[in-house]
Amino acid sequence: MDTFPEIARDPDGFLADPAAWTRETAVALAAAEGLGELGEEHWRVIEFIRAHWTAKGVAPMIRVLCRETGFSLGRIYE
Repeated sequence: MDTFPEIARDPDGFLADPAAWTRETAVALAAAEGLGELGEEHWRVIEFIRAHWTAKGVAPMIRVLCRETGFSLGRIYE
């Protein structure tokens, strides 16, 4: 979790300050997790989750994420 100590995270790895999120932060965190370059599908999921969180204060349920992004559950877990 401390690969990028300048990005303050809680014990679960979430941003300590959600307002500190930027696309660059997402890219850095993805690299730290070994995901490599974020593609169009990654960004579709990330942007939906961010919008849902902003509107409702919680992450979407997985079935909502699948329905709204058009990805199957298997694809989400990939």
